[in-house]
Amino acid sequence: MRSLLRFLAGVVLPIALIILGAQLLRPGTVEEPPPPSLEVDEASAPSAEPTDGTWRIVAAESFVGYRIDERDPTRGARTNEAVGRTSAIEGRLTVDDGAVVDATITVDLTELESTEPRRDQMIRQRYLESFDYPEARFELTAPVALDPPGDGAVDEAVIEGRLELREQSAAITVPVEVVWDEQSARVVGRGRVDLDDYGIAPPQIAGFRFVSDEGYVEVDLTLRP
Repeated sequence: MRSLLRFLAGVVLPIALIILGAQLLRPGTVEEPPPPSLEVDEASAPSAEPTDGTWRIVAAESFVGYRIDERDPTRGARTNEAVGRTSAIEGRLTVDDGAVVDATITVDLTELESTEPRRDQMIRQRYLESFDYPEARFELTAPVALDPPGDGAVDEAVIEGRLELREQSAAITVPVEVVWDEQSARVVGRGRVDLDDYGIAPPQIAGFRFVSDEGYVEVDLTLRP
């Protein structure tokens, strides 16, 4: 009997704990599909000359997030899009003579959420390390001319700036669609980010799920003067 107990304690129990731990770390096999890519609906997009002055982000009507590919080797070659978002945003931009001449955006990374809580925890603890580096910051580095299109159309622009993550800064280019009226503005777009620029290794969860070494920052911002 003692030999059997020693066998159970020394062999069977550790194996069971390893299996249980892997299941706890593994993201759920059933997950909600990611949100679709962003776009502005032209049919509901009246456009007008932007008003000069300072425009501030309305956090409750905005979000910033990431979109990145991930694969699970245990499921073959199928690729899934991981998408996380937050509305914990502060920011403003300055318009002068129909051009954006200054812009800053600050995001609370501790509030990023996806459809998989385990993914969120791993990103906060090991990759963005958002408990140690809670903020991401974007600053515009070149003016953006906004030529107002005709009624109901969408203005396209390219925003150039620097994105700071984990106290490391790198250039980023974000193609956007912009809609203005006299009371509000909406800015929608995404820019590619190389994780290496910020010293972030592609995340691996429990040794079998990993993401690519590049992804996208997505923005959907509502601003008012």
